[in-house]
Amino acid sequence: MPAISPTVYTGPYTANGTQTQFSFNFSIVGATDIAVEVDDVAISSLLYTVEFNATGGTISFATPPAAGAQVMLLSAPDYLQTSEFENEGAYNLDTVNKINRRASVKALVTEDKASRALKVPRGEEGLEVPLSDVVSIVAVGNNLIAGNDISTVAAHAASIAIVAPHVEEIAAIAPRLPSIATVATDIIGPNTVGDVAGVAAQVAQIAPHAMAISAVAPHVAGIDVAAANIAAIIAAPAAATEATMQAAIAVAAAATVNASITPIIYGRGAPDIVTGGPDGATYIDTSSGRQYGPKKAGLWPSRYIQQANIGTGFESATVVFTIGQSNGDGYSTNYSVTTPLDAGYGYEYYYNNGGFGAVLPLGPNRLGRIFGGPQSAFAQTWAAGGGGTVIFVDCAIGGSSMVSAYKTTLTGTSDICALSGGTWDLSDPANLYDNYIRSHMQLALREIARLGFTVAKKVVYHSQGEQDALGNCSQAAHEAALRHLASRVKSDFPDMWWLTESLGTNQSGSNAVASARIRASQVAVASDDQFSSWMKIGSTLAQTFSGLGYFSDSLHYDQAGYNLLGAEMAMNGLPFTRSSGMYSAPDGKKYADLLSHLPPVNNWYRIALTTIASGAFNISVFNDPTTPYAATWYDTSGINRVDGAQSLAWAFPNNNSKEVFLYVHNSTGATLMINAFTANARISAVSVIDDGFPLSGLNINGTNETVSGIVVTDADLYRLSGAKMRTIGLGPFANFTAATLSNTLLAKLSGLTGLSIARSPAIAANLDLTLTPNLIMYNHAASGLSVAQVNARLVALDTNGKSGGSINIAQYLVGVYASSPPSGAGVTAKANLQGKGWSVSTD
Repeated sequence: MPAISPTVYTGPYTANGTQTQFSFNFSIVGATDIAVEVDDVAISSLLYTVEFNATGGTISFATPPAAGAQVMLLSAPDYLQTSEFENEGAYNLDTVNKINRRASVKALVTEDKASRALKVPRGEEGLEVPLSDVVSIVAVGNNLIAGNDISTVAAHAASIAIVAPHVEEIAAIAPRLPSIATVATDIIGPNTVGDVAGVAAQVAQIAPHAMAISAVAPHVAGIDVAAANIAAIIAAPAAATEATMQAAIAVAAAATVNASITPIIYGRGAPDIVTGGPDGATYIDTSSGRQYGPKKAGLWPSRYIQQANIGTGFESATVVFTIGQSNGDGYSTNYSVTTPLDAGYGYEYYYNNGGFGAVLPLGPNRLGRIFGGPQSAFAQTWAAGGGGTVIFVDCAIGGSSMVSAYKTTLTGTSDICALSGGTWDLSDPANLYDNYIRSHMQLALREIARLGFTVAKKVVYHSQGEQDALGNCSQAAHEAALRHLASRVKSDFPDMWWLTESLGTNQSGSNAVASARIRASQVAVASDDQFSSWMKIGSTLAQTFSGLGYFSDSLHYDQAGYNLLGAEMAMNGLPFTRSSGMYSAPDGKKYADLLSHLPPVNNWYRIALTTIASGAFNISVFNDPTTPYAATWYDTSGINRVDGAQSLAWAFPNNNSKEVFLYVHNSTGATLMINAFTANARISAVSVIDDGFPLSGLNINGTNETVSGIVVTDADLYRLSGAKMRTIGLGPFANFTAATLSNTLLAKLSGLTGLSIARSPAIAANLDLTLTPNLIMYNHAASGLSVAQVNARLVALDTNGKSGGSINIAQYLVGVYASSPPSGAGVTAKANLQGKGWSVSTD
C-alpha cells in the first residue's frame, strides 16, 4: 500500500486573483475526500476539480478566488463504510487497500481534532462548559492580557467602551505610530494635517484606492505623456484592427498557392457601385466598412473580407472531441432520421491540411459526408439541458486500434479528414495521437476561439474497441493502452472531461466474448481513482443493439442507434461534468450570422442560390464518382438543414427569400442542375463566391427553375473555373439579367466544349468563338443575330479546327432580323465544317 502523508491540511494560501490551481500535501482516497474553504467559508465542490496521488494533489478552480482571499485545503474523509465484500466472493486487494487507506486518513483527521480539544488530566471526570462561560473566560483572559491587572483596566471602563467599536482600525494604525508621530510635529506647518482636515471628504473617497495609487505613482511621467496624446490613443484600436486584418490576409495568402482563395472569413454582399481602379486593387465600402477585392479582369467580386471574430460576439460552447473509431463520428446510411437540431445548438469544426479551420452548422451529416452519427442527438440534448452550444471536433479514425498489435495500415496521411487505420497505442512511434490528433485538437481550440466562441468545457466522446475485439485483444493489453492514452490527453488538456461509450457487440454477436473484455477494460479504467473524477462510462446502450437490430452493417450502428447513444451520452455527461443548467438555450443569433457568412474551407468552393421556392425544392449536383468528397448544402432559411447528398429534396414552408449554400470540393467534377425534377426551384440569384468554383456544367432551362430577372453578374460567371467548365446551357426560360456572355469570360473558360444559349444572358455582339478552342457544340437558336454575326461564328469554329461537332445557329427572330442564310466567308466555313463531320444548321 502506498505511503500516507501525516498532514491533514494545507494552507492558508493568499490568492492573487489569477491563480486557479492550489496544491495540497495530505492523502485522500477519493476526489470527494477534500474540503475547500475560502475566507473560512466552505465552498461547493461544483466550483473546483481535484487531481491527486498517494500523498497529495491539486485542486483547480473554474474561476480564480479574489485577490487577498485566504484559501484553506482540508482533509475531509467520508466516515461511513461504503465498501462491502460479497460472501465467499473474490478478495480484491485493491479494495482492501482503499479501505485501509481511508481508515488511516480518518484516524489522522480525528487525531488532529482531538489534539486541539479541551482536555482534563487523566483520571479526572469529564466536564461540561456552557457556552456563556466560555465567552466570559475569553473576556477575562483578554482583560488579563491587556494590563495584567483587571483593577487597572476597570478604572478606564468608560474609555474602553468608546474605543471598543474601533478595535480593528486601532490594530491597523498601531504599526504606523512612528509615522503618526512625525506628522504630529508638523501639525501647523505647510501641507500639514491641518490642510488635509479641510478636505477630509476627498481623503475618505481616495482611501479605498490607496494601493492602486501607490502602484500608479511611479508612472506619473508616463501618464502625463499619455494624457497629451489621448486622441491618438483613442484612434489606435481601429488602426490596430485594420493592421491585424491585413496581416491575417497576408498570412493566409502565403498559406495557399492561389492567393485569391485565402482562408480568411468571407461574407456575401455587394459593394457600392464602383468605377475605375486597376486590377489587383481593393475597395472599402464606406457605408459598411467592409473591404472588397481584389479587382480582377476589370470586375469587382461580390464577396467582402471580414474581421476574424464574426457576428454577434462570443458565445460559450462545449467542445466535444470524438476520439476512437468510425462509430464515434458515425456511419449510418439512413441519416434522414437524425434527431432534429434546434438552430444554434450544434456546430462542427472542419479542417484539412493547408488551410485554417472553419466552424459550420451541424446537421444530419457533416461537410463532405453522406453518413450520420450521434452528434445531433448529443448536441440537442446537451444544449437543452443547459450545457450551452456544442462544437464537435472529429478526431475518430475508422479502422483504428487501441493496441498496436491489431492495427491496420494507416492511409490518408495527407489530410486529417481522410485518415483511416493506424493505432492509438502511444507505445507505437507512429501512433495517431502524437503524430496527428493532438495538434489537430490544439489548432481546433485556437480556431474556435478566433471564430467567436468561448470554450467553456472540453469533453472527449470516446467510442473505440471494434478493431481490437476483431483481433481478440486481451483486457490487460487494452486497459494498459487506454490508461496510457487517457493520461496523456489529460496531461495535455488538464481541464478535459472524458465520456466513454461502452463497446457493443457486432450485429451477429460473434465477437461477444472479445467485446466483453474491451468493456471490462473501459469500466476498470473509468472506475479507477486516478481517472474516476474526470472519466465516466456515458452509455452502455450499444450492448443491446445486436438484439434490437440497430445496425447499418455488421459493425456500424444505424441512425436510430446513434440517436439513442448521443442522447444518453449527453444526459449522463451533463451532471458528471457539472454542466447542467450552466447556460440558457442558445438564441440562434450566432447560428444565423454564421449561416449568412459561411466561411471558405481549404479545397472547398462555395456558390449561393437565392430562392423564393415554397414547397418541394430539388437541386442536383452530379459529381465525378471517383471523388472522396460529397457536396454539402446549407439552408439559411432559419430551418437547420445540412445535406451531403448530391441531390437535394427539401420542402420550404413559405415563399420568403432564402439562400442555399453549396460547398464543392476541388476534386469534384460537378454539374449543377437547377431544378432538374420539380420545376419549382424559383432561383432569383446565383452567386459564385469563391474564385475557381469547380463547376463542369450549368444547365438552367425549365419553367419556374428561375424567376424573371434572375441576377447573375459578370463577376459571378468569371469566378467559375475556366479549366473545369465544360458546358453551359441557358434556355429561353432562364431569364438571366445583369450578366454578359463576353469575350472576357470566353477567354477564361478555356475548357468549354459546349455552349447552348437563347439570347439569355446578354450576348456580346462581337462574341469571338476562337477564344474557346475546344468548343464542339454551339447552339444559339432564335438568336437575333445579323447575317454578319452568324458568318463570324461559323468562321471562328472552322478556324478552331475541331472535327465531329454540331452547330445550330438560326439567327431569325421576329421584329429583329428576317430569316436569311449565311453569306460569303460564312458559306465557305459552313462547307468546311460539314467536311470535318460537323452537323450544321442555319437559316
